[in-house]
Amino acid sequence: MYRNYNIVKNYKKVKKVGSLLGDIEDIERRKQLSNLALQKLSSIWIRNDKVKQVTRLNLYRALVKSILLYNYGTRSLTKQEEHILNTFHSRQLRRILNIKYPIVIKNNALYQKTGETPISLTILEARWRLTGHILRQAINTPPNVAMTKYFKTEGSKQRGRPKNIDCDYTTTRPQESQQRSLAN
Repeated sequence: MYRNYNIVKNYKKVKKVGSLLGDIEDIERRKQLSNLALQKLSSIWIRNDKVKQVTRLNLYRALVKSILLYNYGTRSLTKQEEHILNTFHSRQLRRILNIKYPIVIKNNALYQKTGETPISLTILEARWRLTGHILRQAINTPPNVAMTKYFKTEGSKQRGRPKNIDCDYTTTRPQESQQRSLAN
């Protein structure tokens, strides 16, 4: 019994298709991997005068940002998680431009100078792109069926408890449904 509890407790650290199942754990892992990729390219960032800023930003987008954003088009993020990713992204951009502490630059100026946007907007665009791909597929494909069931509206509902309970309790509470049928 204790062994099963540990398995259930640590499910967030399980890796499936390149991502961890826990949201916070996956964000931390993505941050570590992109930081490692950024450090491997540190010789390029240090040579400020030899490598143009456009080249450095293209390398960052291709080799570092893609690691950070892997599979985030399928996830919904909280405001706190968006903030964590945005600050990490802006910190990496400052490292690429060699902007260190005494020099202060606001995020808007940083994004304008690099031609980047906050990472939360990039994730939002990826989610909209994925939604468009799903909606253009055939109606009977599993992602399209799941989306239509999720967004299906059944008219206007009244507030409060329903007056008549029309649902079948046989799947959830078999004893109670048997008692009701015997009482009628």
